[in-house]
Amino acid sequence: MGDNDWKEKAQREKEELERKFREEERKQFDFPPEVSFVKFVADMAANVLIALGEGENPITGKKEVNLPQAKYAIDIIAMLKDKTRGNLTEEEQSLIDSVLTDLRLRFVEVYNSLLKGAKQ
Repeated sequence: MGDNDWKEKAQREKEELERKFREEERKQFDFPPEVSFVKFVADMAANVLIALGEGENPITGKKEVNLPQAKYAIDIIAMLKDKTRGNLTEEEQSLIDSVLTDLRLRFVEVYNSLLKGAKQ
């Protein structure tokens, strides 16, 4: 292998490594999909369901009940509903109304279940 051959090979390898590094670097700055009202409400609702023990906590990997956290997230959605009154589409208004109703009912069910369990 000539003197220039190994230099060219080394240069190609260097360029390939730099290209891979740039790709990995770009991935760090990939942003999630565009934010929308519907997605935000759905994300908040998912947080409530996790706090009610209906889904796994992403940190612990366990289903756990955290009523204060669930109530806080429900209150945020309720505040959002109040603050956006008159500015939502029919779809958005219908979504937030049904989500709040469903989450509040689920909260009460979990709360009552925990009370019943504590009395036994």
